[in-house]
Amino acid sequence: MQITLNTKPLVALLHLAAKGDIRTYLNTVHVEASAREHFLVASNGQIIGAMRQEQGIEEGPEAFTVQVPRAVVEALRKAGPSIHLHSPNGLAWTATDTLTGSSHRWHADGLHYPDWRRAIPVRANGETAQFNPENLLAMHKFSAAKGAKTTNNESAFLIAHNGEDGALVQVRGVPEFVGLLMPWRRAFVEKHLRMEPPSWVRALAATEADCDLA
Repeated sequence: MQITLNTKPLVALLHLAAKGDIRTYLNTVHVEASAREHFLVASNGQIIGAMRQEQGIEEGPEAFTVQVPRAVVEALRKAGPSIHLHSPNGLAWTATDTLTGSSHRWHADGLHYPDWRRAIPVRANGETAQFNPENLLAMHKFSAAKGAKTTNNESAFLIAHNGEDGALVQVRGVPEFVGLLMPWRRAFVEKHLRMEPPSWVRALAATEADCDLA
């Protein structure tokens, strides 16, 4: 089995993958390869990012999947523009930098990756929601790593709100990407995120009002 992957999107997707999660499959970048195209997918359980590339399998069956561990992807940060993923049996894998020939090996654990396709929304209802800021930051870092095209201080990515269901995410200038952001549940927001400004802020407002009356 062999396929050639572009290094940059593989590394960029680490921003969306989990780190140290007990669900070990989330600590990877998932690769789905077929005869005509392949997908690179990463998730931390609350966000999903999928990159499509029109580049098919070079050796092996009509389709295969493999999860590239975070440690291997991190080791490829300084690799050339592309890498070969190769396995003689679907268990022992090697990622080889096509520029330098350096390689990194791992053994597939055989864990099943969740069906990310079913999670990606095909439409959005426009109902706004609140999101974990850490997930928004992760999506921003991914967008920046992918060279999102922005002008006039625009956001690097767009969110199509979908109420309490997953929101659709697109990155400006990167049409081969689609993502999902899971919002905070309304009950969680009402219970844990209700807040009032500190007393000194209310005092500032009162002081400003007094000044206006003077």
